Amino acid sequence: NSRFSPSGNADEVVVNDLSVFFHTPEGVPESGFVDVEAPDGFDFGLECDASDLNESHYAQGTQRELQRLPIIIDCAGRQSTGELGGPAPRSIARIHVEGVLVAGSNYGFRISVVNPTNSTVLGGLEWAVRTRGPLQAEVCATEEPAPGAFSSSEAFKLRAAMMLSFPTLSLAVSSPEPGIAIEMESRVPNEFTGITCVLLLPFNVSGELRIVAPEGYEWLGGSLEKKPGSPWEDSTAFEEIPGDVAILNGVLRFLGPLFLQGVRYGFKGTIYV
Repeated sequence: NSRFSPSGNADEVVVNDLSVFFHTPEGVPESGFVDVEAPDGFDFGLECDASDLNESHYAQGTQRELQRLPIIIDCAGRQSTGELGGPAPRSIARIHVEGVLVAGSNYGFRISVVNPTNSTVLGGLEWAVRTRGPLQAEVCATEEPAPGAFSSSEAFKLRAAMMLSFPTLSLAVSSPEPGIAIEMESRVPNEFTGITCVLLLPFNVSGELRIVAPEGYEWLGGSLEKKPGSPWEDSTAFEEIPGDVAILNGVLRFLGPLFLQGVRYGFKGTIYV
């Protein structure tokens, strides 16, 4: 497993070896590219380090099982604007491959990345994979669920586990460590129940925060309050979560301009089990 917690300071280098898995709803001709896009602040370096996974990961013939990338030629780090090279951080890794990426196949590889520092403002918590043709024109990306996706949906979404998950609200509120906790009043199926969340971010985040419910759960948006309420506010100061609220396909989205490191946020609402 990889750890995406930010480095403690600008002089501390924390390197992750990522295992990346994705599905190709559309094929890519010979000499195409695979991009790995990290949140702003992560750095793949000028010449990124991409290679095959361990032998045991790969299939012995069937297209639906996991395949290697068709010979990695090179890997170059790019800035979030897409510019080649330039000063760090280079949050895009563009991997040039020799062979064809076959439509309907599943691929896996590993790549190294340097974590951001605590002072870095991240542009969001999502990662993405993007395939490109020989002229580097986009073929498929992960902004929306990929057609014909292997497994369930959002075929090659990558998500960063950047915060500690506390088992109870009490532990989260009493701890000085960044993290998140969520508690539901009931888990009786086919009923609405109250839900409360508290969190403390380890870094500034610009853009949005997302709380993803398990499959089958549905958020009730009209009941949402942007603070956790009593008893959690009785002894601990919480700031109201900034920005607008949107709900789509079991995802609760807070669309704020900036969520601040070290500030306690929380909310309470209703969810359908």
